[in-house]
Amino acid sequence: MDSDTKLPFLIYGAGMNFSEFDLSNSDFDYINKASATERITSDCDAILTPSVKFSYNSFYDIDNNIIFKNYKSIIQAFKSYAMDKLVGGCISSIDIDGEEEINFSSLISLYKKLAELLDPFVDFFIGYNLKKISDLRAIILACKKFKKPVFVTVDLTQDETSAEVINPLSAMIISQSMGADAFGLSGEFDFDLFKNNFIECKGYSKIPILIYPEFNQNYNSDFIENNLHFLIKNGADLIGINKICNLNIPALIQEKSQYESLVHHDDVIISAYQNNVFFLTPDWIEISPLIKVGYDMSDELLKYSSDDSGYDIINVFIDNVDDAVSFSENQHMSDLPIMFTSSDEVALKTALLLYQGTAFVDSSMNIDESILKKAAKKYGSIIY
Repeated sequence: MDSDTKLPFLIYGAGMNFSEFDLSNSDFDYINKASATERITSDCDAILTPSVKFSYNSFYDIDNNIIFKNYKSIIQAFKSYAMDKLVGGCISSIDIDGEEEINFSSLISLYKKLAELLDPFVDFFIGYNLKKISDLRAIILACKKFKKPVFVTVDLTQDETSAEVINPLSAMIISQSMGADAFGLSGEFDFDLFKNNFIECKGYSKIPILIYPEFNQNYNSDFIENNLHFLIKNGADLIGINKICNLNIPALIQEKSQYESLVHHDDVIISAYQNNVFFLTPDWIEISPLIKVGYDMSDELLKYSSDDSGYDIINVFIDNVDDAVSFSENQHMSDLPIMFTSSDEVALKTALLLYQGTAFVDSSMNIDESILKKAAKKYGSIIY
């Protein structure tokens, strides 16, 4: 985060979720809708733009699309009402259901288009209520290009039977390794769910933790404030609310100032892939023999991932860009973290881009150290 950018403590999300149907109406009264932000408590530090779940098809001819023209007008109105408050550009996951699977680079391009639209009117970006690691990584990579703070939050209230359920700790490890400026927990409020995930993430966090529960209309200000007090007292750095209420902001800040930092787990190397988190002791890491990329790597990956193998990391040789792409189609079959060994700079960067986690990078290969460090910083990798 730029040193000149103030980190907001209390963020207010106006609670407006527009559909593409709303935005496609040429008579859409967006100015009156946006004026709802005038109701914001004067004590908040930042407001969020409305969230819109855009479909994949809506990105065709974006410059002439009435949906995006109306959306841009909404964002402009929010900026004018914000006055001295920071404005966060809210980016929801893009709906690609029913579409042919798009590649990860294309997904980044879509999020970059949204960030470009928001950029002139916002002070920071926030990927909000995300359900997939691929969306989280794509949003961070897309928004980082604009040199503004990037926050991400993950949805805690997903259906656990869904294939898209996200592990908050894994998401936090990946987010902070990629340079996100804050990581958050969001979704419909459940105290135990928020408390347990917050305490786990806080113990391994090196970036601010944002708590952004969605309180329904049955919750009064006292209930909200009491629960926020507990989370702040235990180390929540930023608070987001979706309901206008009379909070005792000075009391909340006082709770924050009394927080004593948790002991961080600096004696282990932590990596993550999708919903898996790996804790490795530096002096006891066993790396598998180097394996080459093939069309179907299931046998080798499953063999080295087994408990009987004795390995902690699987070492994969990336000879060229085709290898990087092929391995991305096999990566889900490994239950262990991956190390990439490559002497080809472009191939290595492609592999790191497509790996949906924090990969290890073999530092012994013939690639300049400065290049390795830059790639590791961008993609959240670990040079070993």
